[in-house]
Amino acid sequence: MARVIGRTRARGTVVQRKFPGPNAADRPHTDDPTAHPEWSVYRALMTDAGFSENVVENLWSLLIGGLREQETINSASADPSLTRTERRLRREGNEWYQQAGSTARTPPTSGGPAS
Repeated sequence: MARVIGRTRARGTVVQRKFPGPNAADRPHTDDPTAHPEWSVYRALMTDAGFSENVVENLWSLLIGGLREQETINSASADPSLTRTERRLRREGNEWYQQAGSTARTPPTSGGPAS
């Protein structure tokens, strides 16, 4: 059965996620987000949902940047002297993700989820 995403059906799309091995390359997608293996699937789903190419590319760059920033935030949040609330507040402070949320709320050009 196909999943419905917005007004788009994702058929036969399988993305396998796994941890990189010890000899993995140094994440080329952080320098070029479109080099990420999931870029083409994301792009197709977002454009089919009615988002402009500009919004799709900007949002993807923010999400990839947010992943990188979250690693730094999570490392800093591991400090045992922090309270549970302080750790949570630090993790929620990823400005890349906050900007991505604002960008995602931009109405699509036609027909997508915000129309």
